[in-house]
Amino acid sequence: MAESPRSSATSSAVSTAAMVAAQSVASRGNSTLPPDMLDQVARRMAIMGVATALVWILTRIIYRTGLEHQTLAPMRQVIFLCGLSLSLVMVYLARFRKLAPDSLLRLGFTFEIATAFLIAVAVQSTPLEFAHPTLGNLPVHGVSWLASWVIVYSAIVPAQPRAIFLAAILSVSMEPAWIYVDAALHSSFPDRWSALVGPPIPKPPVSSILTIYSISLLYAALAVIPSKIVLRLSQQVGRARRMGSYHLTSKLGSGGMGEVWMAHHRMLARPAAIKLVRSDLLGARSRAEAGETLQRFEREAQATASLQSPHTIQVFDFGLSDDHTFYYVMELLDGLDLDSLVRQYGPVDPARSVYMLRQACHSLADAHAIGFTHRDIKPANLFTCRLGQDYDFVKVLDFGLVKRSKANNDVTVTQEGLTGGTPAFMAPEAVLGDPIDHRADLYSLGCVGSWLLTGRLLFDEENPMKMAMAHVQEPPPAPSAASELEIPAKLDALILECLAKKPDDRPSSANEIDARLAEIEFDQPWNNDRAARWWQMHQPKRKSPTAGATEIPVSVTQLFKQDSDPD
Repeated sequence: MAESPRSSATSSAVSTAAMVAAQSVASRGNSTLPPDMLDQVARRMAIMGVATALVWILTRIIYRTGLEHQTLAPMRQVIFLCGLSLSLVMVYLARFRKLAPDSLLRLGFTFEIATAFLIAVAVQSTPLEFAHPTLGNLPVHGVSWLASWVIVYSAIVPAQPRAIFLAAILSVSMEPAWIYVDAALHSSFPDRWSALVGPPIPKPPVSSILTIYSISLLYAALAVIPSKIVLRLSQQVGRARRMGSYHLTSKLGSGGMGEVWMAHHRMLARPAAIKLVRSDLLGARSRAEAGETLQRFEREAQATASLQSPHTIQVFDFGLSDDHTFYYVMELLDGLDLDSLVRQYGPVDPARSVYMLRQACHSLADAHAIGFTHRDIKPANLFTCRLGQDYDFVKVLDFGLVKRSKANNDVTVTQEGLTGGTPAFMAPEAVLGDPIDHRADLYSLGCVGSWLLTGRLLFDEENPMKMAMAHVQEPPPAPSAASELEIPAKLDALILECLAKKPDDRPSSANEIDARLAEIEFDQPWNNDRAARWWQMHQPKRKSPTAGATEIPVSVTQLFKQDSDPD
Protein backbone atom coordinates (compact mmCIF):
# COMPACT_ATOMS: atom_id res chain seq x y z
CA MET A 1 0.00 0.00 0.00
CA ALA A 2 1.27 3.45 -0.90
CA GLU A 3 2.29 5.79 1.87
CA SER A 4 -0.16 8.62 2.58
CA PRO A 5 0.87 12.21 1.79
CA ARG A 6 0.57 13.11 5.45
CA SER A 7 2.78 10.23 6.59
CA SER A 8 5.33 10.97 3.87
CA ALA A 9 5.51 14.58 4.95
CA THR A 10 5.91 13.55 8.58
CA SER A 11 8.75 11.12 7.84
CA SER A 12 10.44 13.70 5.65
CA ALA A 13 10.18 16.30 8.36
CA VAL A 14 11.69 14.00 10.97
CA SER A 15 14.54 13.02 8.61
CA THR A 16 15.22 16.65 7.75
CA ALA A 17 15.30 17.51 11.43
CA ALA A 18 17.80 14.72 11.97
CA MET A 19 20.03 16.12 9.22
CA VAL A 20 19.89 19.66 10.62
CA ALA A 21 20.67 18.36 14.09
CA ALA A 22 23.61 16.38 12.74
CA GLN A 23 25.03 19.46 11.04
CA SER A 24 24.81 21.34 14.33
CA VAL A 25 26.52 18.47 16.16
CA ALA A 26 29.30 18.15 13.60
CA SER A 27 30.09 21.86 13.78
CA ARG A 28 31.12 21.53 17.42
CA GLY A 29 34.81 20.98 17.25
CA ASN A 30 35.43 17.97 15.01
CA SER A 31 37.95 19.91 12.94
CA THR A 32 40.19 19.85 16.02
CA LEU A 33 40.66 16.09 15.81
CA PRO A 34 44.30 14.98 15.71
CA PRO A 35 45.62 14.34 12.17
CA ASP A 36 45.95 10.62 12.88
CA MET A 37 42.25 10.38 13.70
CA LEU A 38 41.24 12.44 10.67
CA ASP A 39 43.23 10.04 8.48
CA GLN A 40 41.18 7.15 9.91
CA VAL A 41 37.76 8.72 9.35
CA ALA A 42 37.17 7.32 5.86
CA ARG A 43 38.32 3.80 6.74
CA ARG A 44 36.25 3.66 9.93
CA MET A 45 33.17 5.13 8.28
CA ALA A 46 33.44 2.46 5.59
CA ILE A 47 33.64 -0.23 8.29
CA MET A 48 30.61 1.26 10.02
CA GLY A 49 28.64 1.34 6.78
CA VAL A 50 29.45 -2.28 5.94
CA ALA A 51 28.57 -3.46 9.46
CA THR A 52 25.27 -1.56 9.44
CA ALA A 53 24.31 -2.95 6.03
CA LEU A 54 25.00 -6.48 7.24
CA VAL A 55 22.87 -5.92 10.35
CA TRP A 56 19.95 -4.69 8.23
CA ILE A 57 20.23 -7.78 6.03
CA LEU A 58 20.54 -10.12 9.02
CA THR A 59 17.56 -8.50 10.75
CA ARG A 60 15.54 -8.91 7.59
CA ILE A 61 16.39 -12.62 7.43
CA ILE A 62 15.54 -13.14 11.11
CA TYR A 63 12.15 -11.50 10.79
CA ARG A 64 11.31 -13.45 7.65
CA THR A 65 12.28 -16.81 9.09
CA GLY A 66 11.76 -16.55 12.84
CA LEU A 67 8.69 -14.34 13.05
CA GLU A 68 6.55 -15.61 10.22
CA HIS A 69 3.55 -15.73 12.57
CA GLN A 70 3.63 -11.96 12.80
CA THR A 71 2.29 -9.75 10.05
CA LEU A 72 5.06 -7.49 8.75
CA ALA A 73 3.67 -4.05 7.98
CA PRO A 74 4.58 -2.37 4.67
CA MET A 75 6.49 0.24 6.67
CA ARG A 76 8.95 -2.52 7.63
CA GLN A 77 9.80 -3.06 3.97
CA VAL A 78 10.38 0.65 3.44
CA ILE A 79 12.56 0.95 6.54
CA PHE A 80 14.71 -2.01 5.49
CA LEU A 81 15.33 -0.59 2.01
CA CYS A 82 16.06 2.90 3.35
CA GLY A 83 18.46 1.60 6.01
CA LEU A 84 20.32 -0.66 3.60
CA SER A 85 20.55 2.07 0.94
CA LEU A 86 21.81 4.63 3.45
CA SER A 87 24.50 2.22 4.67
CA LEU A 88 25.68 1.41 1.15
CA VAL A 89 25.88 5.11 0.25
CA MET A 90 28.12 5.67 3.28
CA VAL A 91 30.33 2.76 2.23
CA TYR A 92 30.69 4.23 -1.26
CA LEU A 93 31.50 7.76 -0.08
CA ALA A 94 33.98 6.55 2.54
CA ARG A 95 35.61 3.76 0.54
CA PHE A 96 36.36 5.92 -2.50
CA ARG A 97 37.25 9.06 -0.49
CA LYS A 98 34.59 11.22 -2.14
CA LEU A 99 34.63 13.73 0.73
CA ALA A 100 37.23 15.38 2.91
CA PRO A 101 37.46 13.96 6.46
CA ASP A 102 35.63 16.92 8.07
CA SER A 103 32.79 16.68 5.56
CA LEU A 104 32.63 12.92 6.00
CA LEU A 105 32.35 13.38 9.77
CA ARG A 106 29.42 15.76 9.34
CA LEU A 107 27.72 13.31 7.02
CA GLY A 108 28.51 10.55 9.51
CA PHE A 109 26.47 12.25 12.23
CA THR A 110 23.60 12.60 9.78
CA PHE A 111 23.99 8.88 9.09
CA GLU A 112 23.95 8.08 12.83
CA ILE A 113 20.82 10.09 13.61
CA ALA A 114 18.97 9.08 10.44
CA THR A 115 19.73 5.40 11.13
CA ALA A 116 18.51 5.88 14.71
CA PHE A 117 15.26 7.26 13.29
CA LEU A 118 14.88 4.20 11.03
CA ILE A 119 15.59 1.84 13.93
CA ALA A 120 12.96 3.59 16.05
CA VAL A 121 10.34 3.26 13.33
CA ALA A 122 11.31 -0.38 12.67
CA VAL A 123 11.05 -1.34 16.33
CA GLN A 124 7.65 0.35 16.74
CA SER A 125 6.21 -0.97 13.47
CA THR A 126 6.91 -4.60 14.45
CA PRO A 127 7.09 -4.77 18.24
CA LEU A 128 8.13 -7.96 20.00
CA GLU A 129 5.60 -9.13 22.60
CA PHE A 130 5.44 -11.58 25.46
CA ALA A 131 2.37 -13.23 27.00
CA HIS A 132 1.58 -12.17 30.57
CA PRO A 133 -0.57 -14.67 32.54
CA THR A 134 -3.11 -12.04 33.66
CA LEU A 135 -2.49 -8.92 31.51
CA GLY A 136 -2.27 -10.64 28.12
CA ASN A 137 0.20 -9.68 25.38
CA LEU A 138 2.46 -6.78 26.33
CA PRO A 139 5.15 -5.02 24.24
CA VAL A 140 8.71 -5.81 25.25
CA HIS A 141 10.62 -2.84 26.67
CA GLY A 142 14.07 -2.52 28.16
CA VAL A 143 17.35 -1.43 26.64
CA SER A 144 16.54 0.01 23.24
CA TRP A 145 18.38 -1.04 20.09
CA LEU A 146 19.34 2.62 19.87
CA ALA A 147 21.48 2.29 23.00
CA SER A 148 23.57 -0.38 21.29
CA TRP A 149 23.70 1.69 18.11
CA VAL A 150 25.14 4.83 19.73
CA ILE A 151 27.70 2.83 21.75
CA VAL A 152 28.98 0.97 18.69
CA TYR A 153 29.06 4.12 16.57
CA SER A 154 31.04 6.09 19.15
CA ALA A 155 33.53 3.23 19.56
CA ILE A 156 34.24 2.95 15.82
CA VAL A 157 33.93 6.44 14.34
CA PRO A 158 36.44 8.98 15.73
CA ALA A 159 35.01 12.31 16.86
CA GLN A 160 35.20 14.79 19.68
CA PRO A 161 33.42 13.52 22.84
CA ARG A 162 31.01 16.47 23.02
CA ALA A 163 29.88 15.88 19.44
CA ILE A 164 29.47 12.17 20.17
CA PHE A 165 27.37 13.00 23.24
CA LEU A 166 25.01 15.37 21.41
CA ALA A 167 24.56 12.93 18.51
CA ALA A 168 23.88 10.08 20.96
CA ILE A 169 21.23 12.11 22.84
CA LEU A 170 19.50 12.96 19.58
CA SER A 171 19.71 9.34 18.42
CA VAL A 172 18.18 7.73 21.53
CA SER A 173 15.48 10.42 21.50
CA MET A 174 14.20 9.17 18.16
CA GLU A 175 12.25 6.27 19.67
CA PRO A 176 10.23 8.11 22.38
CA ALA A 177 9.65 10.92 19.88
CA TRP A 178 8.35 8.44 17.32
CA ILE A 179 5.96 6.91 19.86
CA TYR A 180 3.99 10.14 20.03
CA VAL A 181 4.28 10.87 16.31
CA ASP A 182 2.94 7.38 15.65
CA ALA A 183 0.11 7.82 18.17
CA ALA A 184 -0.88 11.14 16.60
CA LEU A 185 -0.98 9.62 13.12
CA HIS A 186 -3.02 6.65 14.33
CA SER A 187 -5.47 9.09 15.83
CA SER A 188 -5.70 11.28 12.72
CA PHE A 189 -5.63 8.53 10.07
CA PRO A 190 -6.59 5.31 11.88
CA ASP A 191 -7.31 3.17 8.83
CA ARG A 192 -4.64 4.32 6.43
CA TRP A 193 -1.91 4.55 9.06
CA SER A 194 -2.76 1.13 10.56
CA ALA A 195 -2.57 -0.43 7.09
CA LEU A 196 0.87 1.11 6.63
CA VAL A 197 2.54 0.46 10.00
CA GLY A 198 0.26 -2.09 11.64
CA PRO A 199 -2.28 -1.90 14.47
CA PRO A 200 -1.71 0.59 17.27
CA ILE A 201 0.03 -0.59 20.39
CA PRO A 202 -0.55 0.71 23.88
CA LYS A 203 1.32 3.96 24.43
CA PRO A 204 2.45 4.47 28.02
CA PRO A 205 2.18 7.90 29.66
CA VAL A 206 5.06 10.36 29.67
CA SER A 207 6.21 9.29 33.14
CA SER A 208 6.46 5.66 32.01
CA ILE A 209 8.36 6.60 28.84
CA LEU A 210 10.90 8.58 30.87
CA THR A 211 11.38 5.58 33.13
CA ILE A 212 11.60 3.07 30.27
CA TYR A 213 14.03 5.14 28.21
CA SER A 214 16.08 6.63 31.02
CA ILE A 215 18.52 3.76 30.60
CA SER A 216 18.89 4.67 26.91
CA LEU A 217 19.77 8.22 27.95
CA LEU A 218 22.33 6.75 30.32
CA TYR A 219 23.82 4.80 27.43
CA ALA A 220 24.00 8.03 25.43
CA ALA A 221 26.10 9.51 28.22
CA LEU A 222 28.24 6.38 28.37
CA ALA A 223 28.91 6.68 24.62
CA VAL A 224 31.34 9.46 25.49
CA ILE A 225 33.64 7.00 27.26
CA PRO A 226 34.82 5.02 24.19
CA SER A 227 35.23 8.24 22.20
CA LYS A 228 37.45 9.67 24.95
CA ILE A 229 39.47 6.47 25.07
CA VAL A 230 39.99 6.50 21.30
CA LEU A 231 40.93 10.18 21.37
CA ARG A 232 43.41 9.68 24.21
CA LEU A 233 45.00 6.67 22.51
CA SER A 234 45.38 8.67 19.31
CA GLN A 235 47.10 11.46 21.22
CA GLN A 236 49.43 8.94 22.86
CA VAL A 237 50.25 7.45 19.47
CA GLY A 238 50.91 10.97 18.22
CA ARG A 239 53.39 11.56 21.02
CA ALA A 240 55.01 8.21 20.27
CA ARG A 241 55.38 9.23 16.63
CA ARG A 242 57.79 12.02 17.41
CA MET A 243 61.17 11.42 15.93
CA GLY A 244 63.58 13.99 17.27
CA SER A 245 62.15 17.40 16.38
CA TYR A 246 59.71 15.90 13.86
CA HIS A 247 56.19 14.61 14.26
CA LEU A 248 54.92 11.83 11.99
CA THR A 249 51.61 12.71 10.35
CA SER A 250 50.86 10.30 7.49
CA LYS A 251 52.28 6.95 6.46
CA LEU A 252 53.39 7.06 2.84
CA GLY A 253 54.31 3.41 2.43
CA SER A 254 56.48 0.53 3.53
CA GLY A 255 59.04 -1.76 1.98
CA GLY A 256 61.93 -4.09 2.55
CA MET A 257 63.97 -1.64 4.63
CA GLY A 258 61.18 -0.11 6.74
CA GLU A 259 58.54 2.58 6.45
CA VAL A 260 58.34 6.12 5.08
CA TRP A 261 56.19 8.77 6.75
CA MET A 262 55.32 12.34 6.02
CA ALA A 263 56.37 14.54 8.94
CA HIS A 264 56.53 18.13 10.09
CA HIS A 265 59.11 19.88 12.21
CA ARG A 266 57.68 20.96 15.56
CA MET A 267 58.89 24.54 15.21
CA LEU A 268 59.22 25.00 11.44
CA ALA A 269 56.62 24.79 8.70
CA ARG A 270 58.86 22.62 6.55
CA PRO A 271 57.42 19.19 5.68
CA ALA A 272 59.75 16.23 5.39
CA ALA A 273 59.84 12.52 4.65
CA ILE A 274 61.06 10.27 7.45
CA LYS A 275 62.43 6.83 6.77
CA LEU A 276 62.40 4.53 9.79
CA VAL A 277 63.10 0.92 10.59
CA ARG A 278 62.78 -1.42 13.56
CA SER A 279 64.33 -4.84 13.67
CA ASP A 280 60.94 -6.47 14.28
CA LEU A 281 59.51 -4.82 11.15
CA LEU A 282 62.13 -6.53 9.05
CA GLY A 283 61.66 -9.97 10.58
CA ALA A 284 65.26 -10.36 11.72
CA ARG A 285 65.96 -13.98 12.54
CA SER A 286 68.65 -13.20 15.09
CA ARG A 287 70.05 -10.35 17.15
CA ALA A 288 73.12 -10.29 14.89
CA GLU A 289 70.94 -9.93 11.79
CA ALA A 290 68.96 -7.14 13.44
CA GLY A 291 72.23 -5.39 14.29
CA GLU A 292 73.39 -5.67 10.69
CA THR A 293 70.11 -4.23 9.46
CA LEU A 294 70.33 -1.23 11.76
CA GLN A 295 73.96 -0.75 10.83
CA ARG A 296 73.03 -0.83 7.16
CA PHE A 297 70.29 1.72 7.74
CA GLU A 298 72.63 4.02 9.68
CA ARG A 299 75.18 3.73 6.91
CA GLU A 300 72.57 4.86 4.38
CA ALA A 301 71.82 7.98 6.42
CA GLN A 302 75.47 8.84 6.91
CA ALA A 303 76.34 8.17 3.28
CA THR A 304 73.52 10.32 1.95
CA ALA A 305 74.18 13.11 4.45
CA SER A 306 77.86 13.25 3.45
CA LEU A 307 77.04 13.97 -0.20
CA GLN A 308 77.04 17.59 -1.32
CA SER A 309 75.43 17.53 -4.76
CA PRO A 310 72.07 19.33 -4.98
CA HIS A 311 70.97 16.42 -7.16
CA THR A 312 71.23 13.99 -4.25
CA ILE A 313 68.25 13.90 -1.91
CA GLN A 314 69.04 15.90 1.22
CA VAL A 315 69.13 14.37 4.68
CA PHE A 316 68.17 16.80 7.44
CA ASP A 317 68.60 14.63 10.50
CA PHE A 318 68.88 11.07 11.78
CA GLY A 319 68.91 9.31 15.13
CA LEU A 320 67.46 6.60 17.35
CA SER A 321 64.09 7.08 19.09
CA ASP A 322 63.19 5.97 22.60
CA ASP A 323 61.60 2.76 21.29
CA HIS A 324 64.82 1.87 19.40
CA THR A 325 63.51 2.92 16.01
CA PHE A 326 66.26 4.23 13.79
CA TYR A 327 65.15 7.09 11.55
CA TYR A 328 66.42 9.74 9.24
CA VAL A 329 64.70 12.80 7.88
CA MET A 330 64.80 13.67 4.18
CA GLU A 331 63.38 16.42 2.05
CA LEU A 332 59.85 15.83 0.77
CA LEU A 333 59.86 16.00 -3.02
CA ASP A 334 57.08 17.12 -5.33
CA GLY A 335 57.27 15.11 -8.51
CA LEU A 336 57.56 11.56 -9.81
CA ASP A 337 60.27 8.99 -10.43
CA LEU A 338 61.48 8.21 -13.93
CA ASP A 339 59.89 4.78 -13.86
CA SER A 340 56.46 6.35 -13.32
CA LEU A 341 57.23 9.12 -15.82
CA VAL A 342 57.78 6.66 -18.67
CA ARG A 343 54.89 4.39 -17.68
CA GLN A 344 52.47 7.32 -17.59
CA TYR A 345 53.69 9.42 -20.52
CA GLY A 346 55.72 7.08 -22.74
CA PRO A 347 59.32 7.41 -23.98
CA VAL A 348 61.03 10.68 -23.14
CA ASP A 349 62.22 13.17 -25.74
CA PRO A 350 65.99 12.72 -26.31
CA ALA A 351 66.71 16.34 -25.38
CA ARG A 352 64.83 15.93 -22.12
CA SER A 353 66.49 12.56 -21.47
CA VAL A 354 69.91 14.19 -21.80
CA TYR A 355 68.78 17.01 -19.50
CA MET A 356 67.87 14.47 -16.81
CA LEU A 357 70.84 12.14 -17.27
CA ARG A 358 73.31 15.00 -16.88
CA GLN A 359 71.83 15.87 -13.49
CA ALA A 360 72.09 12.23 -12.39
CA CYS A 361 75.74 12.33 -13.47
CA HIS A 362 76.34 15.28 -11.14
CA SER A 363 75.06 13.30 -8.16
CA LEU A 364 77.01 10.17 -9.08
CA ALA A 365 80.21 12.11 -9.69
CA ASP A 366 79.95 13.58 -6.19
CA ALA A 367 79.41 10.12 -4.66
CA HIS A 368 82.18 8.49 -6.71
CA ALA A 369 84.64 11.23 -5.76
CA ILE A 370 84.53 10.12 -2.12
CA GLY A 371 84.57 6.44 -2.93
CA PHE A 372 80.84 5.63 -2.84
CA THR A 373 79.15 3.34 -5.35
CA HIS A 374 75.36 3.54 -5.37
CA ARG A 375 74.81 0.02 -6.76
CA ASP A 376 71.08 0.43 -7.38
CA ILE A 377 70.72 3.09 -10.07
CA LYS A 378 67.36 2.54 -11.77
CA PRO A 379 64.47 4.73 -12.98
CA ALA A 380 62.62 4.28 -9.69
CA ASN A 381 65.59 5.79 -7.83
CA LEU A 382 65.83 8.87 -10.04
CA PHE A 383 63.22 11.44 -9.16
CA THR A 384 62.30 14.45 -11.27
CA CYS A 385 60.60 17.22 -9.36
CA ARG A 386 59.73 20.88 -8.95
CA LEU A 387 62.18 22.64 -6.68
CA GLY A 388 61.32 26.29 -6.27
CA GLN A 389 61.36 27.73 -9.78
CA ASP A 390 63.37 24.82 -11.18
CA TYR A 391 61.53 22.14 -13.14
CA ASP A 392 62.72 18.66 -14.08
CA PHE A 393 65.17 18.93 -11.21
CA VAL A 394 66.53 15.40 -10.80
CA LYS A 395 67.28 13.90 -7.39
CA VAL A 396 69.08 10.59 -6.88
CA LEU A 397 67.42 8.56 -4.12
CA ASP A 398 68.09 5.56 -1.96
CA PHE A 399 71.73 5.07 -1.09
CA GLY A 400 70.71 2.04 0.97
CA LEU A 401 73.02 -0.27 -1.03
CA VAL A 402 75.90 2.21 -1.08
CA LYS A 403 79.37 0.68 -0.90
CA ARG A 404 82.67 2.41 -0.17
CA SER A 405 85.62 1.22 -2.18
CA LYS A 406 88.29 -0.83 -0.42
CA ALA A 407 90.77 1.92 -1.14
CA ASN A 408 89.02 3.88 1.59
CA ASN A 409 89.58 1.06 4.13
CA ASP A 410 85.90 0.37 4.58
CA VAL A 411 83.60 -2.48 3.68
CA THR A 412 79.96 -2.73 2.82
CA VAL A 413 77.40 -3.85 5.39
CA THR A 414 74.91 -5.35 2.99
CA GLN A 415 73.64 -8.70 4.17
CA GLU A 416 75.84 -11.68 3.60
CA GLY A 417 74.93 -13.68 0.51
CA LEU A 418 72.74 -10.91 -0.88
CA THR A 419 73.47 -9.52 -4.32
CA GLY A 420 72.60 -5.82 -4.20
CA GLY A 421 70.73 -4.10 -7.00
CA THR A 422 67.83 -4.66 -9.36
CA PRO A 423 68.16 -7.38 -12.07
CA ALA A 424 66.84 -5.21 -14.90
CA PHE A 425 69.58 -2.61 -14.29
CA MET A 426 72.52 -4.60 -12.88
CA ALA A 427 76.00 -4.51 -14.35
CA PRO A 428 77.39 -7.88 -15.48
CA GLU A 429 80.09 -7.88 -12.79
CA ALA A 430 77.43 -7.34 -10.11
CA VAL A 431 75.41 -10.28 -11.47
CA LEU A 432 78.48 -12.55 -11.37
CA GLY A 433 79.44 -11.42 -7.89
CA ASP A 434 82.77 -9.97 -9.05
CA PRO A 435 84.28 -6.90 -7.37
CA ILE A 436 82.56 -3.72 -8.49
CA ASP A 437 83.42 -0.05 -8.54
CA HIS A 438 81.80 3.16 -9.73
CA ARG A 439 81.62 1.88 -13.30
CA ALA A 440 78.79 -0.45 -12.25
CA ASP A 441 76.73 2.69 -11.65
CA LEU A 442 77.62 3.92 -15.15
CA TYR A 443 76.30 0.68 -16.65
CA SER A 444 73.07 1.07 -14.71
CA LEU A 445 72.82 4.68 -15.87
CA GLY A 446 73.07 3.41 -19.46
CA CYS A 447 70.14 1.08 -18.72
CA VAL A 448 68.21 4.07 -17.41
CA GLY A 449 69.01 6.05 -20.57
CA SER A 450 67.74 3.18 -22.73
CA TRP A 451 64.55 3.02 -20.62
CA LEU A 452 63.90 6.74 -21.03
CA LEU A 453 64.40 6.69 -24.79
CA THR A 454 62.54 3.47 -25.59
CA GLY A 455 60.09 2.89 -22.73
CA ARG A 456 61.34 -0.70 -22.58
CA LEU A 457 63.67 -2.69 -20.37
CA LEU A 458 67.03 -3.44 -21.92
CA PHE A 459 66.38 -7.19 -21.63
CA ASP A 460 62.74 -8.07 -21.04
CA GLU A 461 63.06 -11.67 -19.89
CA GLU A 462 60.42 -13.78 -18.17
CA ASN A 463 62.11 -14.01 -14.77
CA PRO A 464 64.76 -12.06 -12.80
CA MET A 465 67.44 -14.74 -13.16
CA LYS A 466 67.22 -14.82 -16.96
CA MET A 467 67.11 -11.04 -17.00
CA ALA A 468 70.26 -10.80 -14.91
CA MET A 469 72.11 -13.35 -17.06
CA ALA A 470 71.11 -11.49 -20.22
CA HIS A 471 73.20 -8.56 -18.96
CA VAL A 472 76.17 -10.96 -18.85
CA GLN A 473 75.65 -12.76 -22.16
CA GLU A 474 73.40 -10.81 -24.57
CA PRO A 475 74.58 -7.81 -26.64
CA PRO A 476 72.49 -4.72 -25.78
CA PRO A 477 70.23 -3.29 -28.51
CA ALA A 478 70.82 0.29 -29.53
CA PRO A 479 68.08 2.66 -28.29
CA SER A 480 67.47 3.86 -31.87
CA ALA A 481 66.59 0.28 -32.88
CA ALA A 482 63.81 0.08 -30.29
CA SER A 483 62.39 3.61 -30.35
CA GLU A 484 60.29 5.69 -32.72
CA LEU A 485 62.07 8.83 -31.53
CA GLU A 486 64.89 10.39 -33.56
CA ILE A 487 67.86 9.67 -31.34
CA PRO A 488 71.13 11.46 -32.17
CA ALA A 489 73.93 9.12 -33.20
CA LYS A 490 76.22 10.45 -30.45
CA LEU A 491 73.62 9.68 -27.79
CA ASP A 492 73.02 6.22 -29.25
CA ALA A 493 76.74 5.48 -29.21
CA LEU A 494 77.24 6.80 -25.67
CA ILE A 495 74.43 4.65 -24.28
CA LEU A 496 75.93 1.55 -25.92
CA GLU A 497 79.37 2.43 -24.57
CA CYS A 498 77.93 2.66 -21.04
CA LEU A 499 76.44 -0.80 -21.60
CA ALA A 500 79.74 -2.46 -22.42
CA LYS A 501 80.15 -5.84 -20.70
CA LYS A 502 83.66 -5.05 -19.48
CA PRO A 503 84.05 -2.11 -17.08
CA ASP A 504 87.24 -0.99 -18.87
CA ASP A 505 85.27 -0.49 -22.11
CA ARG A 506 82.86 1.98 -20.49
CA PRO A 507 83.37 5.70 -19.96
CA SER A 508 85.82 6.28 -17.14
CA SER A 509 83.58 8.47 -14.96
CA ALA A 510 80.24 10.16 -14.55
CA ASN A 511 81.96 13.46 -15.34
CA GLU A 512 83.04 12.07 -18.73
CA ILE A 513 79.47 11.00 -19.50
CA ASP A 514 78.23 14.45 -18.47
CA ALA A 515 80.74 16.16 -20.74
CA ARG A 516 79.84 13.98 -23.72
CA LEU A 517 76.12 14.50 -23.15
CA ALA A 518 76.74 18.25 -23.14
CA GLU A 519 78.31 17.99 -26.60
CA ILE A 520 75.13 16.57 -28.15
CA GLU A 521 73.29 19.29 -30.06
CA PHE A 522 69.52 19.56 -30.49
CA ASP A 523 67.42 21.83 -32.68
CA GLN A 524 65.23 22.47 -29.66
CA PRO A 525 67.27 21.91 -26.48
CA TRP A 526 65.37 21.08 -23.32
CA ASN A 527 65.54 23.86 -20.76
CA ASN A 528 63.74 25.10 -17.65
CA ASP A 529 61.11 27.01 -19.66
CA ARG A 530 60.13 23.93 -21.65
CA ALA A 531 60.13 21.87 -18.49
CA ALA A 532 57.89 24.41 -16.72
CA ARG A 533 55.35 24.25 -19.55
CA TRP A 534 55.33 20.45 -19.41
CA TRP A 535 54.78 20.41 -15.65
CA GLN A 536 52.01 22.99 -15.78
CA MET A 537 50.21 20.89 -18.39
CA HIS A 538 50.77 17.37 -17.03
CA GLN A 539 51.53 17.76 -13.32
CA PRO A 540 49.69 20.84 -12.01
CA LYS A 541 50.82 22.13 -8.64
CA ARG A 542 49.04 20.48 -5.76
CA LYS A 543 48.04 22.07 -2.48
CA SER A 544 50.89 22.44 -0.04
CA PRO A 545 50.80 19.94 2.81
CA THR A 546 51.58 22.75 5.24
CA ALA A 547 48.32 24.43 4.24
CA GLY A 548 46.24 21.57 5.55
CA ALA A 549 46.01 19.29 2.54
CA THR A 550 44.92 15.78 3.37
CA GLU A 551 46.47 14.33 0.21
CA ILE A 552 50.21 13.75 0.14
CA PRO A 553 51.54 15.94 -2.71
CA VAL A 554 54.34 13.61 -3.70
CA SER A 555 54.93 9.93 -4.17
CA VAL A 556 58.01 8.94 -2.21
CA THR A 557 57.33 5.23 -2.21
CA GLN A 558 60.61 4.57 -4.00
CA LEU A 559 62.59 5.92 -1.05
CA PHE A 560 62.45 2.54 0.61
CA LYS A 561 62.20 0.06 -2.29
CA GLN A 562 65.44 -1.81 -2.59
CA ASP A 563 66.32 -5.47 -3.05
CA SER A 564 62.66 -6.49 -3.05
CA ASP A 565 61.85 -4.53 -6.21
CA PRO A 566 60.11 -6.88 -8.68
CA ASP A 567 62.14 -5.61 -11.59
